[in-house]
Amino acid sequence: MRVTHFLFALISALSLAAIAFGAADDETAPVRQTDTASQEAASRPSGDDKPESATECPAKNRSQAVRSKVAALHSALWKSFGEDSGDVDASDFVAAALEAQRDDGVDWDREWGNTIELLREEGDVSDEQWEQYVTHAMSYACAFRQRIQANVPIQVYFHETCDARMGEPFVQPLHIDYTWRVASAELVYDDSQTKPLEVRYYFDSADAVGTAENVYGNRFWQREPFSFCLRFYLRPKSPPTRSLWRTGKARLRFRIDIEYLDDARDRQKIGSRQFKYEQEIEIVGNNTPTVTLTESPSLRERVAQSIRVRHLQEGEGEVSLPFHMSGEAVGLACDVYVRQGTKSWELGSVVSPVESSFGYRYISAHLPDFDATRPTDLVFRPSARLAESSSHLYEIWGEEIVKRNVSINAHE
Repeated sequence: MRVTHFLFALISALSLAAIAFGAADDETAPVRQTDTASQEAASRPSGDDKPESATECPAKNRSQAVRSKVAALHSALWKSFGEDSGDVDASDFVAAALEAQRDDGVDWDREWGNTIELLREEGDVSDEQWEQYVTHAMSYACAFRQRIQANVPIQVYFHETCDARMGEPFVQPLHIDYTWRVASAELVYDDSQTKPLEVRYYFDSADAVGTAENVYGNRFWQREPFSFCLRFYLRPKSPPTRSLWRTGKARLRFRIDIEYLDDARDRQKIGSRQFKYEQEIEIVGNNTPTVTLTESPSLRERVAQSIRVRHLQEGEGEVSLPFHMSGEAVGLACDVYVRQGTKSWELGSVVSPVESSFGYRYISAHLPDFDATRPTDLVFRPSARLAESSSHLYEIWGEEIVKRNVSINAHE
């Protein structure tokens, strides 16, 4: 490999720029989903009070040894670049870094990804090695409700996690596309009866039966956590007469196939991965609530303060609400209304899981006959229906939250 002073200077400068923009690894990233791990294992808490077992210590020591080896090879490689020592054999570093990338126990350093991507440009990463790097660069997680009513389809969210094992987004653009497809899905009841499931994908508030070879995709160059989410529904291909499901416990199984394409080479296929999930769910009667509405005087003020509103914005009949919201004390699922005297309009809906940090929200709607000169209240009304459409809310605040005399910024 021949690496010029210019290339060395370029990556050094861009790496400093990445730091300046705050691009750093997320130390609180969720557990990385592997090809064969179940959702049950992925959602298991990571903090156990029990001491490490004798079998865990060797694995931890091995992971630390792998990381130290890769770090040393990487440092030596870049030292050689800076000293312009001529041809450098980078194969040892690439092999060790790819081994570390596949090992979830090894803390990944994005600088390793930067170097692998630049070495690929220089022709020092083989197609086989590049396939492994690309197909293991992103990690994914899956979420769905584990207690549903018998007449409700199973709604699944499959998304990227924060634990990307690649380079920094500011250093080297990757022209990699990838597509997703639910390859198979079934529900197995306790009596071993198996029901094949039909997949319906969610496209801009409309369902479409997923029959396409590849139905969804994203681009690596975004490299942002949760930048893309595949949302789909599962239902029986031949449902019972009165409800979609039999009541009782069952095991949900499905497989998602991802295909990676090189957009710089006419979308040539690079490689693919399969993700298998299996999780027990409970199906209850249609009249059995799956969401609890909580009301507690001791929490009322804290919940009210978890919604921060500064003002409404109005212009040409369009009313919008920028605000911050969290579920610090209890989960929130609300339909939001604008109220003037005895008249009210629905503005939108918001959901916030318990223990979530403050996040920026924005909802808007066209409100006929809205008068920006009149005293205006905002009403956050709890909605069990809205919570049931989420993948994670089983308990929400059960009282209305009212923000009175909200100021209005009117625009012509």
